[in-house]
Amino acid sequence: MRELVKPADTVVPLDADVKTMTRVFLEYLVKYLYVVDSDGQFRGMVALKDITSDLLEEHDTEVKTAEDYLQAHFDVLTPDMSLGEALQHFLAFQGECLPVIDCPTRPVLLGVVYKTSFLDAYFRLNPASR
Repeated sequence: MRELVKPADTVVPLDADVKTMTRVFLEYLVKYLYVVDSDGQFRGMVALKDITSDLLEEHDTEVKTAEDYLQAHFDVLTPDMSLGEALQHFLAFQGECLPVIDCPTRPVLLGVVYKTSFLDAYFRLNPASR
Protein backbone atom coordinates (compact mmCIF):
# COMPACT_ATOMS: atom_id res chain seq x y z
CA MET A 1 0.00 0.00 0.00
CA ARG A 2 2.86 2.36 0.83
CA GLU A 3 3.74 2.89 -2.87
CA LEU A 4 0.17 3.91 -3.73
CA VAL A 5 -0.14 6.74 -1.18
CA LYS A 6 -0.56 10.21 -2.68
CA PRO A 7 -0.73 13.54 -0.84
CA ALA A 8 -4.18 14.43 0.51
CA ASP A 9 -5.15 17.84 -0.89
CA THR A 10 -8.53 18.05 0.80
CA VAL A 11 -7.47 18.32 4.43
CA VAL A 12 -8.92 20.84 6.87
CA PRO A 13 -8.31 21.48 10.57
CA LEU A 14 -10.97 20.79 13.21
CA ASP A 15 -11.71 24.51 13.49
CA ALA A 16 -12.22 25.13 9.74
CA ASP A 17 -15.38 27.16 9.18
CA VAL A 18 -18.08 26.39 6.62
CA LYS A 19 -16.84 29.06 4.21
CA THR A 20 -13.33 27.53 4.19
CA MET A 21 -14.68 24.00 3.73
CA THR A 22 -16.99 25.15 0.92
CA ARG A 23 -14.01 26.69 -0.91
CA VAL A 24 -12.11 23.39 -0.70
CA PHE A 25 -15.14 21.45 -1.94
CA LEU A 26 -15.48 23.83 -4.89
CA GLU A 27 -11.77 23.72 -5.73
CA TYR A 28 -11.42 19.93 -5.67
CA LEU A 29 -14.94 18.71 -6.53
CA VAL A 30 -14.85 15.90 -3.94
CA LYS A 31 -17.48 14.36 -1.66
CA TYR A 32 -15.38 14.35 1.52
CA LEU A 33 -12.83 16.49 3.33
CA TYR A 34 -10.37 14.89 5.73
CA VAL A 35 -10.14 16.47 9.16
CA VAL A 36 -6.97 16.55 11.24
CA ASP A 37 -6.21 17.95 14.67
CA SER A 38 -3.29 20.24 15.49
CA ASP A 39 -0.95 17.22 15.71
CA GLY A 40 -1.86 16.05 12.18
CA GLN A 41 -3.85 13.12 13.52
CA PHE A 42 -6.80 12.01 11.41
CA ARG A 43 -10.05 12.69 13.25
CA GLY A 44 -12.56 11.77 10.54
CA MET A 45 -14.18 13.43 7.58
CA VAL A 46 -16.79 15.99 6.60
CA ALA A 47 -19.28 15.05 3.89
CA LEU A 48 -20.30 17.58 1.26
CA LYS A 49 -23.91 16.44 1.56
CA ASP A 50 -24.05 17.47 5.24
CA ILE A 51 -22.88 21.02 4.58
CA THR A 52 -25.05 21.30 1.48
CA SER A 53 -28.07 20.17 3.47
CA ASP A 54 -27.48 22.83 6.12
CA LEU A 55 -27.03 25.53 3.49
CA LEU A 56 -30.14 24.51 1.51
CA GLU A 57 -32.25 24.39 4.66
CA GLU A 58 -30.82 27.79 5.60
CA HIS A 59 -29.49 26.62 8.96
CA ASP A 60 -27.12 28.97 10.69
CA THR A 61 -23.66 27.85 9.58
CA GLU A 62 -21.76 30.96 10.71
CA VAL A 63 -20.55 29.36 13.94
CA LYS A 64 -20.17 25.78 12.72
CA THR A 65 -16.77 24.17 12.17
CA ALA A 66 -15.45 20.92 10.76
CA GLU A 67 -15.74 19.45 14.24
CA ASP A 68 -19.53 20.01 14.14
CA TYR A 69 -19.82 18.01 10.89
CA LEU A 70 -17.23 15.39 11.78
CA GLN A 71 -17.94 11.75 10.96
CA ALA A 72 -15.37 9.98 13.09
CA HIS A 73 -16.13 6.45 11.90
CA PHE A 74 -14.66 6.30 8.42
CA ASP A 75 -12.75 3.53 6.63
CA VAL A 76 -9.02 4.07 6.61
CA LEU A 77 -6.04 2.23 5.16
CA THR A 78 -2.59 1.73 6.66
CA PRO A 79 0.70 1.49 4.73
CA ASP A 80 1.32 -2.10 5.80
CA MET A 81 -2.18 -3.34 4.93
CA SER A 82 -2.35 -6.21 2.45
CA LEU A 83 -3.89 -5.63 -0.97
CA GLY A 84 -6.64 -8.14 -0.15
CA GLU A 85 -7.58 -6.30 3.04
CA ALA A 86 -7.53 -2.94 1.26
CA LEU A 87 -9.74 -4.39 -1.48
CA GLN A 88 -12.40 -5.17 1.14
CA HIS A 89 -12.32 -1.54 2.30
CA PHE A 90 -12.65 -0.24 -1.26
CA LEU A 91 -15.51 -2.61 -2.05
CA ALA A 92 -17.43 -1.27 0.95
CA PHE A 93 -16.74 2.37 0.03
CA GLN A 94 -18.38 4.34 -2.76
CA GLY A 95 -15.90 7.19 -2.97
CA GLU A 96 -12.82 7.54 -5.17
CA CYS A 97 -10.15 7.49 -2.45
CA LEU A 98 -9.54 6.40 1.12
CA PRO A 99 -7.33 8.10 3.69
CA VAL A 100 -4.13 6.40 4.82
CA ILE A 101 -3.07 6.71 8.45
CA ASP A 102 0.22 5.70 10.03
CA CYS A 103 -1.45 3.19 12.39
CA PRO A 104 -4.67 2.95 14.43
CA THR A 105 -2.94 3.94 17.68
CA ARG A 106 -1.19 6.90 16.03
CA PRO A 107 -3.55 7.98 13.25
CA VAL A 108 -1.37 10.57 11.54
CA LEU A 109 -2.79 11.24 8.09
CA LEU A 110 -0.18 10.16 5.53
CA GLY A 111 -2.25 10.78 2.41
CA VAL A 112 -4.81 8.95 0.30
CA VAL A 113 -5.00 5.98 -2.04
CA TYR A 114 -7.13 6.40 -5.14
CA LYS A 115 -9.41 3.52 -6.05
CA THR A 116 -8.30 3.54 -9.70
CA SER A 117 -4.60 3.35 -8.73
CA PHE A 118 -5.34 0.63 -6.22
CA LEU A 119 -7.31 -1.51 -8.69
CA ASP A 120 -4.62 -1.09 -11.32
CA ALA A 121 -1.96 -2.33 -8.86
CA TYR A 122 -4.21 -5.08 -7.55
CA PHE A 123 -4.83 -6.59 -11.00
CA ARG A 124 -1.21 -6.11 -12.05
CA LEU A 125 0.07 -7.96 -8.96
CA ASN A 126 -2.66 -10.62 -8.85
CA PRO A 127 -2.93 -12.14 -12.35
CA ALA A 128 -5.21 -14.89 -11.01
CA SER A 129 -7.86 -12.27 -10.20
CA ARG A 130 -8.47 -11.44 -13.87
